Amino acid sequence: MLMVNILEEIKKFEREQGIKIIFAAESGARCWGLDSPTSDYDVRFIFHYPVREYLKIDRPKDTLEIKSVEHNIDFVGYDIYKYLYLISKTNVNMLEMLNSSTVYYEDKSELMKVIRKYANFTFNPVVAYYHYHALGWNNYDKYIVRGLEKGKNIPKTYVYALRGLLGALHALEHGELCPVNFEKFVRDTPLLPEEIKTVFLEEFIPMKRGKLVSTTERNSLVDTYLEMEFLKRKELNKEAKRERIKKKELPEHIDEVLYNTLTNGLCGD
Repeated sequence: MLMVNILEEIKKFEREQGIKIIFAAESGARCWGLDSPTSDYDVRFIFHYPVREYLKIDRPKDTLEIKSVEHNIDFVGYDIYKYLYLISKTNVNMLEMLNSSTVYYEDKSELMKVIRKYANFTFNPVVAYYHYHALGWNNYDKYIVRGLEKGKNIPKTYVYALRGLLGALHALEHGELCPVNFEKFVRDTPLLPEEIKTVFLEEFIPMKRGKLVSTTERNSLVDTYLEMEFLKRKELNKEAKRERIKKKELPEHIDEVLYNTLTNGLCGD
């Protein structure tokens, strides 16, 4: 799949829906460098309507979804107002969009610059910690410990469990989102024991990518490490909760930029 094909799909969707897309990027496994030959394309985008749509009694949809079966692309878009609300709450999925390793389109406008500044301004590492911790624990507990989904890809689940754990630790240590390139993160981080690094770098990550034959067997070394770390983090959760940063107010400058964008004719009367 060439980038130009995705760009064409984005522009087609923009025309059909009567919207203005200001940002579109890859999300998930492809963004993290963990895609396999069968991985689809998860495209996430930010958009806004013509100003007249916001003045109707029936408000327009704040989320748009479409799947291109022909090209194996899953599109999900967020209206600018919903997107700003979500990043004000440190919604990690929304914030990771802005850090994607594959950006298909970004409007060269003041609005996108302000959105990026606002994302940094409102970012709460404690909320990010909770998100990543839950992501990691839920994958490990649900699919490996309890085996609730038979036939679940064990290496993939281990990788997602570790990404959650390391993302949580990184958020507390550095006050940042989980680094985008997961393999490089695993290789470079001092947060992970060398023997665990070896298992993931030489076995589970290549298996997730389809470069090695996958396994249905659990790894006792990794199990022991994850169980110990996740149990330890439960105590950190209590401490982190006491240190939660208060919500910050929306800077007036964003309101001004939004107003100018929606009323200067770029998106209709």
